[in-house]
Amino acid sequence: MKIKTGSFKSQPFLICLLLIMAIYLPVNYFGFVSMDDAEHFDKFLNEDFNFDLFKTFFRDSATTYYRPLLALSFYLDGQIWGLSMKGYHFTNYFFHIINAILVYLIALQLFKQDKKVKFYASLAMVLFGLHPLTCESVAWVSGRSDIAGVFFFLLGVYFYFIRKPFRFVLTPFAVFMGMLCKENALAGIPIIILMDLFINCIHKHRVKDILKSFVVWSIVMAVPLFLYLFLRTGGWEYYTNVSFFVPAKTIDTGSGEISFFKFFQVFPVIAFYLKKLIIPFPLNFAISQINTLIYSMVFFAFCMLNIFWFFKKKRFLALWSMILVISFVPALPIAFGTIAWVPFAERYLYLSVSVAGICMAACGRYFVKKGFISFQNQWIVFIVLILVFSITTFNREFVWRNNQTLWADTLKKNPNSSMVLFKYGQAFGREKEIWAYKKAIAISDNFKFKDLTLLEIAEYEKSVGNYDKAIENIEKALAINKNFENLCQAAEIILSIGLENKHLEKEYTAQAIPYYKSAYKTHKTAFVLYEIGILMKKTGRQAEAIQIFKKVIHKHPKSKYALYAGIQLKKI
Repeated sequence: MKIKTGSFKSQPFLICLLLIMAIYLPVNYFGFVSMDDAEHFDKFLNEDFNFDLFKTFFRDSATTYYRPLLALSFYLDGQIWGLSMKGYHFTNYFFHIINAILVYLIALQLFKQDKKVKFYASLAMVLFGLHPLTCESVAWVSGRSDIAGVFFFLLGVYFYFIRKPFRFVLTPFAVFMGMLCKENALAGIPIIILMDLFINCIHKHRVKDILKSFVVWSIVMAVPLFLYLFLRTGGWEYYTNVSFFVPAKTIDTGSGEISFFKFFQVFPVIAFYLKKLIIPFPLNFAISQINTLIYSMVFFAFCMLNIFWFFKKKRFLALWSMILVISFVPALPIAFGTIAWVPFAERYLYLSVSVAGICMAACGRYFVKKGFISFQNQWIVFIVLILVFSITTFNREFVWRNNQTLWADTLKKNPNSSMVLFKYGQAFGREKEIWAYKKAIAISDNFKFKDLTLLEIAEYEKSVGNYDKAIENIEKALAINKNFENLCQAAEIILSIGLENKHLEKEYTAQAIPYYKSAYKTHKTAFVLYEIGILMKKTGRQAEAIQIFKKVIHKHPKSKYALYAGIQLKKI
């Protein structure tokens, strides 16, 4: 299969491409937000950081989070752009544009028998490129996982249309690469197999040939799945995180009410995702609950509609609806597991939107062909739809401009979410928005960021002179989670209290030492060890300080703190 240069000179293609580029151009000037972004570039500030390519791809044990190719992309970003925010955003922007072009190329192949093939392919491209559900993935640096996974998925579908034997290598390889970016690319396996079956049936091949092709593609696409699972599980080490067949809470994650089995909760979630693809409104970053009754009814209606299509021999429509469901199947476990605190995030549908764009264009073509609507009227309908998508996406992307805009919008839509309240308080500063932290604690006795919220409250209480309350909140936070970050923050708060109370400085300094010692046990860094030595010196424990400074030099000889420790030893 050759790409004809004339395909890119098409007026509809150029107009749609420029529209996508223009609408999303502002994201290149946005900042980072306090949702995962920092971890992708903070590490480059750590002198002890050393990117190990082999260990990134080949883990020693099973893991819940296996996206080595994504990690490599952020590492390369760091090498190219440093800490430039524009560079990270540009990478997302660039690959979203490439994904839109791939949708166009795939649609050209699917609609190549139509005289208006370029129009419908351009339509599929713009409906994907400007769909409001793509905004989160493009405007948020960490949303790259979706963009990268879908890039390789679409590349795999495109390679499928190459009528050469090496497509049986390129297609599974591309899907495998997608899975190394994000699990959503798993959907490419059944989609490609089903697409091959559908195309062969349309061309009315012999049943024997159709079955043979089905078996071949099933085997070919099983190879990347086998290899991916082998790598992810650390060589088949047993690991599981989500079970669909155990009693669970309702989909409303804020309630403790027991309802029905998770297996049956799949159906309203499927209906909810289908609805979001067709009617994406209202847009909300932190969707944590859905109405199970209403969406169960929607799912029932969806099933009845597909049965009707099947018996009325409109199997084309039933097939596209099936592919749409398959496209977001990898996102379903997240709705019931504890992997992410946002179970119904819009970005989980990024791959589905690429399918939906082609699906909408295909349905439009089908309705014109069957005489249900004239081409002129259809053109008007799609112009209105594109206009709505363009305005919505342009406005929505500015919600992701920075922390304040994101969390102010999210809190309006989720006023009773403890996790959102925490992020809102974090974005606006603890002194101004301390009410958000306190409300988060009051609403929920247990949520993901409770330990961090308590530490923020401790910081505030310290700043207003309520030292006893500050220490009380620190102890509550550490009782929940004694990780490296919490222990270091606790030590810093205690030390700052000591600086404000000179007559109690020695006591508070001594109190911070155990926190740093515990922190060093969890993560052996030169800074923490050196800080322990400094604090011991301040409290008069000279002999212990000497031992700590020697340990810094011995354990971290290449660190700048080894040099500082040597200076301290000379002073002592």
